[in-house]
Amino acid sequence: MSEFIDQSEPVNPNVFIGPKNKSKSRSRSSPAASKIQRFYKQRKTRKSILKNVGNLYRRVNFSSRRISTFFRNNPNVSEKVAETLHGVCASSGFCLAIGSKEVSIINHYFKQFRKFAYLRNIQSIGIESQNGFVNLLHYQRNQYNAYAVMKTTMNEDSSNLMYEYWVGQFINKKNKQFSCFLETYGLFKSKHAEDKSVEILRDLPKKPSNVTKPYMNALIEPIQTIDWNEGCREAASLHLLIQHIPTALSMYDAISKHKIHLGSLDEMESVIENIEADIVNLQKRRQSIPISSLHSRSIRKGITDAIELNSEKLENIKSVFFQERDKKYKTQNAPNRSFHPDIEDDFLYILYQIYKPLSVLANVFTHYDLHLGNVLLYRPFYESNNSGYIHYKYVLPMKDEGEHTIEFDSSYIVKIIDYGECYVNAGPQYHSNEIAKKLCDKQANPDCNITMSCGRNNGFKKFSKVSTSRRFSDIRNISHDLRFANLCSIFFVPTSEHGRALDKLLKNVVYGVGIMNLDKTMGTIEQSSGYPEKINNVVDMARSLEDLIQSELFSRINTERYAEKRKMGTLTMYCNGTGTPMKWEPL
Repeated sequence: MSEFIDQSEPVNPNVFIGPKNKSKSRSRSSPAASKIQRFYKQRKTRKSILKNVGNLYRRVNFSSRRISTFFRNNPNVSEKVAETLHGVCASSGFCLAIGSKEVSIINHYFKQFRKFAYLRNIQSIGIESQNGFVNLLHYQRNQYNAYAVMKTTMNEDSSNLMYEYWVGQFINKKNKQFSCFLETYGLFKSKHAEDKSVEILRDLPKKPSNVTKPYMNALIEPIQTIDWNEGCREAASLHLLIQHIPTALSMYDAISKHKIHLGSLDEMESVIENIEADIVNLQKRRQSIPISSLHSRSIRKGITDAIELNSEKLENIKSVFFQERDKKYKTQNAPNRSFHPDIEDDFLYILYQIYKPLSVLANVFTHYDLHLGNVLLYRPFYESNNSGYIHYKYVLPMKDEGEHTIEFDSSYIVKIIDYGECYVNAGPQYHSNEIAKKLCDKQANPDCNITMSCGRNNGFKKFSKVSTSRRFSDIRNISHDLRFANLCSIFFVPTSEHGRALDKLLKNVVYGVGIMNLDKTMGTIEQSSGYPEKINNVVDMARSLEDLIQSELFSRINTERYAEKRKMGTLTMYCNGTGTPMKWEPL
């Protein structure tokens, strides 16, 4: 049964933004249009723009549908909107990152990024893998720029993008509450599988910019409803459109800039490459076999079993490889392993931006793939001599009446990405466990149960109860996301007094418990609280980080670090479980 995802906000019938009589809409200006026109006539300076735009938003009370209606009824206002955005939100990436009130304006200005009318060019980013590739989409309207990323799968074994889109709809709501998430814009499928749409999309960055827009519209189409049977059938030809923050750097890239000399490990690296090539060849062979007969389905099942065995073998060899590589890295490159001073000084606050939201959402969300590559560091004021910073304020509920705030300064905004393996519990009707049941329903979703049951060969492996790293997308695990902190502890070499205090905290992280895999950094079973002696889960981590943030040492260091820099504004987030949107107050 299909599930409709409503991407718009409800309209308040008591707020009038446009003419009620459509037949008179061309001759009568709406109250909203009049307010905007008066605003443009009265503006004088950048300061007045900031003040008047804030007043405008409060008075007009924009919601998603009202903005869409306004742009539709006032087509000539786009240039003025672009001028305003340039004035109050010169970098679309920054406004999107902090969830400011301009986000709805930007999204609707570019038609939610799902229509490619304002697509300027496409660039390939990252390294293409056997699972798929990623393209960066550059949008431009009236010289105002914005960006999105499109992920494309190339085989049935990569994480299912329909599920990632489903998780993304949950994350979109939390993205309004916390600054550490990215928005998911839309899900698409290839129009013509026989025309090899995926291969053409992969090569689009090589084509002239003037042909990318018609190609996109001709090759893919949006998926309006969630249909898990379609998600299994089209698993190898789905495309996911998500928010992109320019200049953001992954934590892995931030601490892995020095080349590692493998020496005797070169042979093991060659074995890894050979196994990866075998997996690709098996996947191609499986795709070439039809599923029309019982015999061919039996052959496909045998090939799928071989792929899974090779994948498990590959994971085990890689775990040994990385362990040995890290040992060699520690001995040969010890002087180069310490974090950049900027990252070390802000590392405590980077961790808190991750683990406070995860602790608030611990009972309803587990990321399950929180490695160094899935955490992005964004410095929005880096280009201006890194002189700007954000004052963060987290409002915490107290056991008795009242509130308590955790406050600090940082030049970084942290983003958690890649939601393809997450656990979500937003109620009985929006629960990962319910998705697992639907995938196993052979009558409702036959395409998820052809060669293997429950979508195991359609990107839903993490729903099966076979995992050496304890990663089950339909089960909560409040300890698993300590993986990021545990990995950071391997690379973090403190060079200061406050760095050593943080290193001591990281050494209290308990991870790898109950893991059969050789690499204990891959996962852990869920553990109850060990606070304050041990950090057993994300709630323990948040509490331990708060103890350090409020200590005299870190308070003094944080104040001294940003004493000579410019405060750009205050970002307040509410951790009381009510879902109150975060608030950005620029200076």
